[in-house]
Amino acid sequence: MFSDPQSITTSHVGAATCPKVAMGLSDATYTSPDGKTSIKIAHTTSKSRTRRLVRLDTIHTLLEAASGTNKPVVCSVYMVIDFPSAKSFSVTATNQVELAGDLITWLTASTNANLVKVASSEY
Repeated sequence: MFSDPQSITTSHVGAATCPKVAMGLSDATYTSPDGKTSIKIAHTTSKSRTRRLVRLDTIHTLLEAASGTNKPVVCSVYMVIDFPSAKSFSVTATNQVELAGDLITWLTASTNANLVKVASSEY
């Protein structure tokens, strides 16, 4: 279990303390009191696959070009770890952490160089 509340600092909203606002059998949502920051953690398993999700949602006020007015929009980023469910494959928590860490390292190397490329629609 994650501690309650969760704290996160985003470049847009700043520091946010997010208490747990919802919990299911295999998921939880933490949301700041102002509703501008939310973290979701979920685990799902099917017959063939297991998925782990961590998602960050933030509400930004952005200028809508067509109307010329500022409107709130939800911006999200999330990571999914997906692997075979079959016990015969024995994908350990260590394997999952290594794979996720490898992707994070690749994205953030050289001052987020590859993340900047993804955000700029490069492929």
